[in-house]
Amino acid sequence: MRVIPKIKQLFFIYKLKIFIRQKKNFFYNVIYLIINRTPLKILIKFIKSNFFVKKNFEHNYYNNTKFSGSDWFTSNIYILNKFMKNKKSSINNILEIGSYEGRSAIFFINYFKNSKVTCVDTWLGSHEHNGIMKKIEDNFDNNIKIYKNKLIKCKNTSDNFFFTNKFFFDFIYIDGLHTYDQVNSDLENAYKFLKPKGYILIDDYLWKFYPINKNVINSTNNFIQKYNQNLEVIYVSAQVLLKKIL
Repeated sequence: MRVIPKIKQLFFIYKLKIFIRQKKNFFYNVIYLIINRTPLKILIKFIKSNFFVKKNFEHNYYNNTKFSGSDWFTSNIYILNKFMKNKKSSINNILEIGSYEGRSAIFFINYFKNSKVTCVDTWLGSHEHNGIMKKIEDNFDNNIKIYKNKLIKCKNTSDNFFFTNKFFFDFIYIDGLHTYDQVNSDLENAYKFLKPKGYILIDDYLWKFYPINKNVINSTNNFIQKYNQNLEVIYVSAQVLLKKIL
């Protein structure tokens, strides 16, 4: 017989514990931004974004799907629902760099009702994937087969894709190889092929794997500074949402 209740049963204490954990993570992330010499404009936007209410977005987009890997996407759906819900019918041509098992592609196709999505991925994975990519690609193929009229699968590197690409996009999602040089390349190419008033969503801004100054945050900060006059920074957290002004 348990005399002391589990902490989750002590609702107030449990909520306080979660609150403290969130604030600690926020503090550590601010320090991480400072260490990486994040411009003040982006740092302020990060702090403001931390106070946005994260409302759940109810949907049934993933019925009859199969996933083997971790879900790194759906916890951030609230960002799109908060800032893009008035764009549901005007986002038509979407590009995503890095598709994995198809979670993001399935969401985009369903959320942006008039959209077509081009998925670019090598399905070779990177350092942390340890030989699971054959299963990941099989899941992608199964998950997206009912959307074959609205989706193009491009099994290639993003550099090769952009080299031959002739299309422009309303929305580009960047979640490919996370090396500093590759993210730089993907951002430059995305900007080149993004329509005026189009959007770029960058994943894993706070991801820490490579040495300081060689992660996604550094490529993203440099990109925003370079195109400062032509980009609106809408949201900064684990993901960064940008709008091309011109």
